[in-house]
Amino acid sequence: GVLGRQVVELKQDGDGGTVQYRVVVPDASASAEATEAALTQYFNLHVDVSSLHCEWLKSGSTTELYRQWRGVVAAGGERCVYLRVLRQDPHECLFTFLCTQNNNVARITQMVDKFCAAYGEALGEVEGTSWHAFPTLERLGAEAFSGDLEGALRGLGFGYRAKFVDGTVVSLLEKRTDLMSLRGGAYADVLEVLTALPGVGRKVADCVALFSLDQHQVTPIDVHVLRIAKHCLAGEVDFKKTLTPTAYNAVQAAFEKDFGPYAGWVHSMLFHAEMTGLDTSTKRQQQRAKSEGSSSSSSSSSSSNASPPRKRKAQRLPKGPPKDVGKKRTLKATAKNA
Repeated sequence: GVLGRQVVELKQDGDGGTVQYRVVVPDASASAEATEAALTQYFNLHVDVSSLHCEWLKSGSTTELYRQWRGVVAAGGERCVYLRVLRQDPHECLFTFLCTQNNNVARITQMVDKFCAAYGEALGEVEGTSWHAFPTLERLGAEAFSGDLEGALRGLGFGYRAKFVDGTVVSLLEKRTDLMSLRGGAYADVLEVLTALPGVGRKVADCVALFSLDQHQVTPIDVHVLRIAKHCLAGEVDFKKTLTPTAYNAVQAAFEKDFGPYAGWVHSMLFHAEMTGLDTSTKRQQQRAKSEGSSSSSSSSSSSNASPPRKRKAQRLPKGPPKDVGKKRTLKATAKNA
């Protein structure tokens, strides 16, 4: 996949202890140390996942939400325990999530691929596959102010989302908003800045906060997480036909009460379980089957409302090293930062 202005191949060993990587398309300005540092940051390897799980397991909580998490860990094993929250570039994360509204993963991937090919720097080609960096805000701004970015994006299949992307580019540049400066800041400030952007509601803002701005406690609530919440928090939260701000805040508070400052990581584990069908109780399986069986079209529409953040579609690289492939290196994923 693309990391900044280079293409990197990753391979995790069987026990998850180490991750090997090699630079396939290099960035002449990036040293080997800089690349490793970027990968370490991207995968949040400074977060001690093992210690977090030990703390959560010792909590002794008796809530249904906590029991649901324990069930997922028991059923999913290491693929859930070592699931990581990414730390994406804020602009890449924001514009990608603007593409997710009422959409599905396959179409989102196609849209982001076209977006990068149209406006991103060409990085190189590997076995017939062209790779592009994610478009810079400056390049998008040039298109927005001097051309017709919205019209061009509609031509690429963005639909009504084109207006949001165009409007967000203009807003960020006119207000000189520095998203990177929001990292680690107060959640209320992050939310205020993001929700002021065109097309950015609470869920998209929370996704950007969690996956790029170090708001690890945040739980973005989409249709899948809402389904989990309705099961686990029935009787505690007053769920209306639509998710009200009060109910949204109550669900987030419940996650944070049980799992603390890294509640967003638990959210991602439960989201993964929901998306992959890793249900942990007969009651949940029956509820899900009933929900999906009642209206397949409704279920399909709901499922497209919130997709996890995805990098551009990864292509399988050739077994034999291309001309510009660098040496294999190892990211150390020890027990401390696994």
